[in-house]
Amino acid sequence: MERKFFGLTVADVMRLAYQLAVRNGIENQFCKRNEKAGRKWLKNFLRRHPQISVRTPEGLSLSRARGFTPEAVAQLFEIYEPAIDTIQHPARLHNCDETGITIIQHKHTKILGLKGKRQMSSLQSAELGSLLTVVICMSPTGHFIPPLLVFLRKNMKQELMNDTPPGSIHACHPSGWIENEIFSQWFLHFIKHTKPTKEDPVILVLDGHYSHAGNLEVITSARENRVDIIYFPPHSSHKMQPLDKAFVGPLKTFYCQEIEKWLRSHPGRVVTFYQIGELFGNAYKRTAKGDIAANGFRATGPFPCDKNVFRPYDFPLSSTDKMLLL
Repeated sequence: MERKFFGLTVADVMRLAYQLAVRNGIENQFCKRNEKAGRKWLKNFLRRHPQISVRTPEGLSLSRARGFTPEAVAQLFEIYEPAIDTIQHPARLHNCDETGITIIQHKHTKILGLKGKRQMSSLQSAELGSLLTVVICMSPTGHFIPPLLVFLRKNMKQELMNDTPPGSIHACHPSGWIENEIFSQWFLHFIKHTKPTKEDPVILVLDGHYSHAGNLEVITSARENRVDIIYFPPHSSHKMQPLDKAFVGPLKTFYCQEIEKWLRSHPGRVVTFYQIGELFGNAYKRTAKGDIAANGFRATGPFPCDKNVFRPYDFPLSSTDKMLLL
């Protein structure tokens, strides 16, 4: 049931246990009024079956469930394997992605509190947070291109870049999201740091966002500068992209911790865009580690190149399941 995205809850399992006991005439002390087994039975059931545990599922859209398939993985590696043979060193392989952060932590660190208290609170800067988009790029050897920060505003103030990672660049846009012109700016920044040549080309793997795949300026510049761009199949980057797999999660966790630390050190004040560069910079320095980069590429297959890195249970839908959802 979990494989088909309709996992059984604790209550479901307890009801099924009661129904099986009644159907098979097994004596039991289950609650007949609620028609389900008790918590003690569930605890013993989990003890007898240690391979099963109670877990919180992650949300998965239908488009992603349909998009990540063995056929999509095979198609990507048909393009990727010949390309990887053209580079001389894994440092010439890079993965780029964008992620959004706000002045509000998306989750709070667990704290100690009194038992029985109905609600415990942790201070945050506001109810809603302004968006900052960050463009991150890394190689399996732990080489990180200095990030691009896209601020949600029309005019730039240099104070916003205080204490950001060294070499970072910036842009402004009323939406705070990445656009064609902004990504073109980042791509020139990428070329400046990687210095690709005919004898020593570079591979850049991206998702299919319109600012990547539909950006003629970037495509032309990549051809002129010997950058081989490879796109992940649609709706599969959550499984196949090294940054998604290994980097973005720890970055946001560390960023939340930095916000909480700042609020404790500055009582009565709130985080604004003038602190976000420093907080992001501190979190980025904690995350931009060689082992995190290497683990991300290894877990998703780009390096070491492994087209069989995903097992059958990694794919959300079988062919039969897809037909049912269609």
